[in-house]
Amino acid sequence: MNFIIEYRVLFLTKDKPKEGKMKVKNRLTKIDAMVSLEKYFQKQYGKKFKKLECIKVEEDNPIMDFLKGFGLKK
Repeated sequence: MNFIIEYRVLFLTKDKPKEGKMKVKNRLTKIDAMVSLEKYFQKQYGKKFKKLECIKVEEDNPIMDFLKGFGLKK
């Protein structure tokens, strides 16, 4: 499954937190997707990475999004 994660990355330095959204592909669960994204940021920012805050995690399902457009699913 694919997930869209809205996140905030906090740093050990006095850098401003980085916020954004990212699609995480081919993960079984929400937790697996969040851990994968955290490992990605640990690699990207190295020693200045403090932690990842996941604000919102949604399953990316284009078929359901399509049906919502027609009012068939909530």
